[in-house]
Amino acid sequence: MNSDKLSYKVKIGDPMLLGATKVKDGINFAVLISNNDRPRCSAVFYEKGTRKIVFEIPFTENMMFGKVYAMVVSGIKIGDFDYNYRIGKEIVTDPYAKLINGSGVFGENCREIKTSSVFMDKFKWDNDERPLISFSDTIIYRLHVRGFTMHRFSKVRKKGTFGGIIEKIDYLKSLGITMVELMPAYDFNEKGTEKNKRVNYWGYTDSDYMMPKVSYSNTKTPKGAIHEFKTMVKELHKNGIEVCMEFCFDKNITPTYMIDCFRYWVINYHIDGIHCNMSDDIRGAISADPYLSDVKIISLGFDNDDFSREKHLGECNRVFMNTARKFLKGDEGQVMDMAYRVRYNKKYAQQINYIANNDTFTLMDMVSYDGKHNESNGEYNRDGIEDNNSWNCGFEGVTKKQNVIKLRRRQIKNALSFVMLSQGAPLIYAGDEFGNSCNGNNNPYCQDNEVSYLDWRLTKKNEDILEFFKFLVKFRKERKVLHLDAPLEGNDYYSLGMPDISYHSDRTWILLFDVLSRQFAYMLNGRYPRAFHKPEEENLYIAYNMHWEEKKLGLPLAGKNKEWKQVFSTDEDYYAVIDNGKMKIARTVKVPPRSVLVLESKDIEEEDNVEIILASQSPRRKDILTNAGISFTTKVSDKEEKVSSDIPEEVVKELSNQKALDVLEKSEEIKNKLIIGADTVVSCDNKILGKPKNAGDARKMLSMIQGKKHEVYTGVTIIYAIGDKIKKEVFAEKTEVFVRKINKKQIDEYIKTKEPMDKAGAYAIQGIFGKYIEKIEGDYNNVVGLPIDRVLKEVRDKFKLNLYKNN
Repeated sequence: MNSDKLSYKVKIGDPMLLGATKVKDGINFAVLISNNDRPRCSAVFYEKGTRKIVFEIPFTENMMFGKVYAMVVSGIKIGDFDYNYRIGKEIVTDPYAKLINGSGVFGENCREIKTSSVFMDKFKWDNDERPLISFSDTIIYRLHVRGFTMHRFSKVRKKGTFGGIIEKIDYLKSLGITMVELMPAYDFNEKGTEKNKRVNYWGYTDSDYMMPKVSYSNTKTPKGAIHEFKTMVKELHKNGIEVCMEFCFDKNITPTYMIDCFRYWVINYHIDGIHCNMSDDIRGAISADPYLSDVKIISLGFDNDDFSREKHLGECNRVFMNTARKFLKGDEGQVMDMAYRVRYNKKYAQQINYIANNDTFTLMDMVSYDGKHNESNGEYNRDGIEDNNSWNCGFEGVTKKQNVIKLRRRQIKNALSFVMLSQGAPLIYAGDEFGNSCNGNNNPYCQDNEVSYLDWRLTKKNEDILEFFKFLVKFRKERKVLHLDAPLEGNDYYSLGMPDISYHSDRTWILLFDVLSRQFAYMLNGRYPRAFHKPEEENLYIAYNMHWEEKKLGLPLAGKNKEWKQVFSTDEDYYAVIDNGKMKIARTVKVPPRSVLVLESKDIEEEDNVEIILASQSPRRKDILTNAGISFTTKVSDKEEKVSSDIPEEVVKELSNQKALDVLEKSEEIKNKLIIGADTVVSCDNKILGKPKNAGDARKMLSMIQGKKHEVYTGVTIIYAIGDKIKKEVFAEKTEVFVRKINKKQIDEYIKTKEPMDKAGAYAIQGIFGKYIEKIEGDYNNVVGLPIDRVLKEVRDKFKLNLYKNN
């Protein structure tokens, strides 16, 4: 290409648009100069896809704004060129470049200066929406993009790539995790220096921070990496999983650049979280940044001045891990610290707990090795932390001794229990859920091989560990008392009968801090979720015994008309024999050696009690019954819904009847049961509106109901089974709802909250949408999902039952 034939124009640019940005008159080039010497600076243009310099355009003095040079170049086809900057005598890559021509092969050519390209994004996000999961409900799964699927037995086609993660989404969903945290996945320079040939596998090195790693894409091209990363985020969001990016900045990176980088990834790549260890001043600025106010920001810690009103900050450090590991292996004097860690949290910053990470032993190695084995790193085993707080359970490394293997598996389950049963948000390092090992290497930063790759064969070999982890995730999700939105105080500040958390040792209500003690228990008051507008739950009693001998622990009263039932023990051969007195008051419980025991309070079973069953999975209907003081269980019908009418009143009666009958038919015993089935629809302009299928569907429904009146119908079927007799009552209740006028922007903002997505008519009157309700005529609870007054009246009048008698 002949540079003499080029015809272009240059004028002063916009210094606020750092990088290369298409503007009305051409391309705006703006570059930040890091020193104060005002060196000469120019834009260097290469023939596309080569390192052949075609021409160079200097910035003039009048184009300098402080430390920023800016100019607009017009008259050239930017698609024909790549570019860089010459600052003084050095050619540098644009740190704000949106597309960088990095290497598509991991470990190759990363030390050469890369060229930049002007990039026009045409990715179709469609209706992608961030899941916006509350921090207290978050469960983090931390992984290395390459190592996650690179193993030859990973059973994915696109090994070691963002596409490989997409192929593993079904697996991630089966775990129940809510967020994937990616170790550095921007374009870092992993290739070692001439002196140090070791590859930087983790990515904690100099990097191009605004570009996804090219070698992590299946296409191995820059544009392909951008498209594949965005597709990964989009697909994870579709499945309710958030994406967090870890950043490790070079010491010369400015706070301004960090914030710009975070904003760019959030706005252009739709990520949901940022994990970066920062200095105090930078943490304060980022935690207060308006563009990041709904993004999870994770760092080592936050000062009180950093706290925002919304809980989007997370503290992630080694304190929990160090304490939990010492307690797990039976060290002396750990009870007080561990008892504090199980409840530790902050009001405005979520504590994040882990017991293994990339720079420590994996869970399996933690129970298999007393000392590190990093010889393969080439540093004579001098790298990596020395104090691992690990215990090999009696044999160093791999063994066939069954007693050692059995103890190791139990210790892993104990460790997982510590993390999942504590108040802080759990973080699991990928592979720990199925016992992955790095062969005793606690610092495999340079191991781009099967030492670091996840061995997916272990999902079968260690299936019991994997299934136990899935159980713990489900157990945690179903019990809000394990992850409340505010710190536990250890007292009854809402007067709910007993403290939110209480501690117990060999006697109830007393925690002994004896240096030789290796066991304690704590009880969580199941009524305390009510303080955070959540349904009440059962009390939980969680006992930890890390002593090598069986221990007895004091067990308090389970509650009025309640008794303790075992949920699980990490000692698979044990089932608790609870010492019950004549008044059903448990006194002590035995806890096996090196095990975790969890009990839950349950109603004392009496034959004359009527079991109330709600044949619906609706959280709103559960809340209505709970708030009415009615105890019940939930059994959901999976029968295909079919209706023979298009009249709203008849539709809801038919559907509620189908649900209740299906639950009755599937009941093992038909005796002393009251089954309540319900279904709700919205009718507007003689059209039935069910639950929206997607954001577009929700938008149509909300546009239809705004500014007018519509009707809400709830059909209820009540089946009373007593002895050989079955009685049934079916009815429908109607409420008229008047909605104010809502503009398109308000509708879009409401849809972003995710509230409409599982609601008939695409709104919740008891939620955010309540501010748009002008008035209603009829039963408010009917709009929420269950006309409780009518239900109580029908049960009392038709079946002569008082539902409160069973509570």
